[in-house]
Amino acid sequence: MSYCRFSERSSVYVYHDINGMLRCCSCSLHGPEFYDTRTGILEHLQEHIDKGGRVPSDVIGALREEIRLFGDSTFGAEGNQR
Repeated sequence: MSYCRFSERSSVYVYHDINGMLRCCSCSLHGPEFYDTRTGILEHLQEHIDKGGRVPSDVIGALREEIRLFGDSTFGAEGNQR
């Protein structure tokens, strides 16, 4: 399941890959980026925002809520369900 896809609202495409990592697909900053923590992808998304990228605010909120509910790691049955 993706958190966001390329659209008028979003210049990023972020999803959980089959290994449980969060991926910034076709990243315009560094090429494909993979993160095993939600904090890591949040920091990366902030970098996109700081450089003028469009990241939907609900994505930031969803990731923060998942940290609260499931913890920071993207691994584990609960953390991978979205």
